[in-house]
Amino acid sequence: GGPDAASEGKAVGDRVIIYIHGGAFACCTADTYQWIVGEFLTEATGQVVLIPSYETTSTNPFPSALEQMTKVYVNCVELYGEDNVVLMGDSAGGNLCLTTIMNAADKYQTPSPAGCVLFSPWVDLRNSALFDSSIDANNPANGGLTNFGKADYLPPNAINLLQYAYANKADRDANPLISPLLATSDMLATLPPVFFTQGDQEVLYDQQLSMVNTLKNTAFAGAGKSRYSWYKPTKILDDSNYY
Repeated sequence: GGPDAASEGKAVGDRVIIYIHGGAFACCTADTYQWIVGEFLTEATGQVVLIPSYETTSTNPFPSALEQMTKVYVNCVELYGEDNVVLMGDSAGGNLCLTTIMNAADKYQTPSPAGCVLFSPWVDLRNSALFDSSIDANNPANGGLTNFGKADYLPPNAINLLQYAYANKADRDANPLISPLLATSDMLATLPPVFFTQGDQEVLYDQQLSMVNTLKNTAFAGAGKSRYSWYKPTKILDDSNYY
């Protein structure tokens, strides 16, 4: 069940979870996630769940989605207050969670939210990431299909096409707002406490592990925040995966 909002001095709906959907920046919609995520989170937390739409690479490449999500986040902070906002996202949506917070801090001096929840985020869009061992191990050309049903599966050439659709190589190799694994310590310091989870058989596991290690060594702007005090402890959201 959801938290006892009244006992914490907050009415139901006084907080908002912004869930940024995945889909490699190219597919899926907010409607896709309404029943997968939205209804579950609303029931579990008793709070507002916002699943914003953004333009995909089929019509608009970087920075369109980032700028749209930044506007959503800034407006929610102004409406609810930063301590009443949490960003959540998966895959490309996880990328946008990180880059949205950093972009908003830089452009609008927007403070960090109460927290950030990342499910298997795509954090490195450089071509060099295609040679990570976790990608190589699941490459069909290297016998990766033998892991089908046991491991994540996405061919390197498909990843390459999707990242080229989002941004050109020069930008992907240098811009932390495209590849947040490249973020400087000053940029990372604008993040709140982060809950990060991924599977050990994922194609993007190596880059995700690098991001986790980076977060572990980051001094957060959100240090001292209550870390989701408005959730009751669960087996999913506990301190074991906070960085």
